[in-house]
Amino acid sequence: MIKLRMTTAALSDDQMKEMVGTLFLGIFFATFWLTFAYGIFRLIRRTESMEPPAPKS
Repeated sequence: MIKLRMTTAALSDDQMKEMVGTLFLGIFFATFWLTFAYGIFRLIRRTESMEPPAPKS
């Protein structure tokens, strides 16, 4: 296995705290928007299936 060396300096504590907060908010909002979009999709699909079929001529 190849070991890669970090070419940049180690992150400071403040940078790590900021990154953890940003990642948490990113995951939270991504989950929120995916859930919201799925709920809208299900609502639209449910209302389309509830419409009566077109009359046959």
